[in-house]
Amino acid sequence: RNGVAAEWGRKLDALHKNDPDGYIHWVQLHQGAGHWIENGAKEALPWMAQFTRDSQPREVIWEHNKHHRFYWLATSRLIPGAVVRAALNNQDIYVQSGGDVEELTIRVHDSMVDLDRPVRILANNMELFHGQIYRTIATIGATLEERGDPAAIFSGEISIRLR
Repeated sequence: RNGVAAEWGRKLDALHKNDPDGYIHWVQLHQGAGHWIENGAKEALPWMAQFTRDSQPREVIWEHNKHHRFYWLATSRLIPGAVVRAALNNQDIYVQSGGDVEELTIRVHDSMVDLDRPVRILANNMELFHGQIYRTIATIGATLEERGDPAAIFSGEISIRLR
């Protein structure tokens, strides 16, 4: 387990070096400890207390792994290793994919975009959607059920084809 944690620490170091505002992390290995490290985790609490989780960040970089959703993005078909980048800018949502991902669901909340106005979705410099994304009880219920976290509820969603 420590070997995997050390590997992730190196990966996060490299990502943070290329994006100094992102990938904030701290990796502390406890030699000889298993999954439960008694009180060893308490040293992380003051470090974690410096940060506030943002469940709806303005920019997301998602490397597909075992989850079908990541922040405000979702897909029905995972492609391990595929990377999707998405960014919000006012009423525009920019999506960039390496080409492996064919469909993507974009979930939104009123704190992200004004859902009473049209939203544009642009992918690889092409406009894929321009219109209103409607709030639905189905999206609200589904996103609450997925995470059980009121901060991660989304009001509306739209699925787009990237290729």
